[in-house]
Amino acid sequence: TNRKLGSDMADSVTGGGLHGKDLSKADVSVNIHAFLKAQRTGKPVELVCAIGDDFQSSLETTSLLKELGAKYVVARACRDRHKKFLLRNGADEAVYPERQLANWTAIRVSSEHIFDYIELDKNHAIYELDVPASWIGKTISEVDVRNRYHINVIGIKIDDCVTMDFGPYTKFAKNMRLLVIGQIKQIQKVFKYD
Repeated sequence: TNRKLGSDMADSVTGGGLHGKDLSKADVSVNIHAFLKAQRTGKPVELVCAIGDDFQSSLETTSLLKELGAKYVVARACRDRHKKFLLRNGADEAVYPERQLANWTAIRVSSEHIFDYIELDKNHAIYELDVPASWIGKTISEVDVRNRYHINVIGIKIDDCVTMDFGPYTKFAKNMRLLVIGQIKQIQKVFKYD
């Protein structure tokens, strides 16, 4: 299994432990390699502890990485309580990849007109959306997107190719998708999805 392989690699790199710490339980081979390489080069390193199914190993690994001098440790959390413990145990940041993917998927499937979504913060995002039917055949300046709708078009996608080389006289077409940035509520209102 990956855990066994990681443990074997950790054992081979560290001889079964590092500074008297037993690492055989945690799948930390990549972090150990990165840390040892950073020690050789003298450059600080940022490490990720992505153990999610074995919380005890995640706590131990996070603590160990900080004890060993890692500059910045990002740890994977499954729940809010995990995040709390990871941060207390030395993690500089805790992330929820499964939760983030679930939110992203829910937003994408909430409308047939949303093709991609990147949340910037809880109020702002970038969306890839269909051009509204009422905009087709009009230019960006005719629609007056920024002033009328308070959003910005940052890219146009045609046939899976994104361009940012457009101007106020670019006409919206049916085969286009827009990359827009703005307040989530405003984008929802303009593009009529919830």
